[in-house]
Amino acid sequence: MDKTRSSENTGPLPPSPARSALRSIRSNILVGLMLVSPLGLTVLIVIFLFTSITGLLLPKSVLAQPHAIYYRALALLIVVCILFLMGLLTRNLAGKYLYKAADRILSRMPLINTIYLSLRQVSETIVSSRKLLLKRAVIVEFPRVGLYSVGFVTNDIPPGALNTMIPGKAGQECVLVCVPTTPNPTTGFLIIVPKSDIIPTDMTIAEAMKTIMSIGAVLPGSREAVPGSSLLESVDLWAGEHPDD
Repeated sequence: MDKTRSSENTGPLPPSPARSALRSIRSNILVGLMLVSPLGLTVLIVIFLFTSITGLLLPKSVLAQPHAIYYRALALLIVVCILFLMGLLTRNLAGKYLYKAADRILSRMPLINTIYLSLRQVSETIVSSRKLLLKRAVIVEFPRVGLYSVGFVTNDIPPGALNTMIPGKAGQECVLVCVPTTPNPTTGFLIIVPKSDIIPTDMTIAEAMKTIMSIGAVLPGSREAVPGSSLLESVDLWAGEHPDD
């Protein structure tokens, strides 16, 4: 009887020193992983782009040499210098004349002109537009009825363009909505949505993008989404909230 009462009064035993040490080690490893991951992934992406671009410029015999990294760096430097010179030349009269001549030639070449004109139009749109490519965040019923996705309105479709894209729909007001995939928002779907089917949201573009990239872990209004908080502060907050996980 006395043993039962004493066990009820003492409550749960504190974790042993060995278990506390293991939890501390695991927590520190997770914190280090979360801090290093963005930097490590950035370095990997830069290395991938560097090797991919320079690999297209140099022959395999050069890339197989022991000091190929120097040739890669030199090739990239040459490309940057060429782009700089082209930009510098095309801003004066002679350079503009040469560019217009090359533009006319490429625009008249069969097959090539289709690719060239499409890419030129994309560049012109990006350069001439002073507005954000993503105008606002919205909610759309996608990919089927009853399911909703976060999207971004990219453009209003004029009646003439809409009739070309969807014959017979010229009288309807529609917009183009980009629905990114998660956690990589650089891919996704471009869908045509009637304005009447758009569901407005109070989310900003930044909040919606954070929600997509975090696979829903960071929601609008949550502590993790507070602007101005650094990654280190967020990790410290997480470690404080999960000391025994």
